Amino acid sequence: MMWTYLLINVLTLAGPMARSFEPRIAYWRKWRALFPAIALTLVFFIAWDSTFTQIGVWGFTPGYLLKFNILHLPIEEWLFFITIPYACLFIYEVLNYFLHRDWVGQAAIWIASAIMVLGAVVTVIYWGHLYTVTAFGLMVLLVGLHAFWWKSPWLGRFFLAYLVSLIPFVIVNGILTGAVTAQPVVWYNDAENLGLRLVTIPLDDFAYGLDLMLMNVGLYEWFKGRMR
Repeated sequence: MMWTYLLINVLTLAGPMARSFEPRIAYWRKWRALFPAIALTLVFFIAWDSTFTQIGVWGFTPGYLLKFNILHLPIEEWLFFITIPYACLFIYEVLNYFLHRDWVGQAAIWIASAIMVLGAVVTVIYWGHLYTVTAFGLMVLLVGLHAFWWKSPWLGRFFLAYLVSLIPFVIVNGILTGAVTAQPVVWYNDAENLGLRLVTIPLDDFAYGLDLMLMNVGLYEWFKGRMR
């Protein structure tokens, strides 16, 4: 139905928004840092998304959309880059609140190194596959900058939050890629990706999701630091 993608966005946002005013975490108090981070990340990903939509790397099934497009993208896709980061950073803040110890911090460099090696190998092997090269290449760049250039102290906490976020990620992305619908809401040209899927989800999406979340968390932490 035409409300499908919009409903996915609404349900993704509903839980975190309802808990934003919970006094212990007080997520709403962090909106001054959160929304600029989301806005800047949105600009980057919309440019990427719109370009790849126009050249057929991926696209959208009209029957699940409201028929309102901006820059060749359905309005629901714009909302995706607001609702998903909002929910992911909520997970990040919840874990930071309840886990006072940074359990992953000491291993963050090793995890970052493994991710970078994996991303570099995949990028070389699948050179010419646009989605694979851009998603994994950006992953190598972002993780490398935070681990070895900026030495971001929160990187271990990010890795843990990303791991936890994979649970709702698989649910939401599974629905978008056709796990429960007759056709996928978002379709992919497998000639431009790894051609490997977890049920219906292209494996490239896991790198893309890390890119999206890490860019948001990085900017969010930067804005928080500027506001102290």
